Amino acid sequence: MSTQIGRGHIVGLAGTFTFTSPDGGTLNGTVSYDEKSLRLAHNGTITNIKNKAGETVGLVATDEMLECTFNFIPYGTSVAAATDNSDCPDLLSGCVITGMPVIVMGSFTDALNATSGNPWIYEGGWEVNGTGDGEPWSASASMKRYPGITSVTAIT
Repeated sequence: MSTQIGRGHIVGLAGTFTFTSPDGGTLNGTVSYDEKSLRLAHNGTITNIKNKAGETVGLVATDEMLECTFNFIPYGTSVAAATDNSDCPDLLSGCVITGMPVIVMGSFTDALNATSGNPWIYEGGWEVNGTGDGEPWSASASMKRYPGITSVTAIT
């Protein structure tokens, strides 16, 4: 924990991640990664409405979403546990995240922390990066959140 004077800053990342696959299985239970960085973006689709002269006279926003890439170092109480924490979840797995700073973005009153009622969704892009130079391996996971998707349970 840091001591700050002058201006306040967000310092550090400390979240807990729980992945649940569409069939209801949980990947390695609840995992705390050694988060190194993240990139959080608020996106959507903007459609321009034009008049006869071709001038934009209106805008329509649809498909609001958050996209985040988490960069972390997998760790555990042993090398085997660290390896397990490098495992990639199934496509369309949901991820509940707790313990992160509360940031408002668009219609999301808590952009980073996600409940099972509006989880992060893993759609691919998990990467594990290793070297042979004695440095710890790292990994990254890209996920999205949509305000209209409230469950990752498979539809049958």
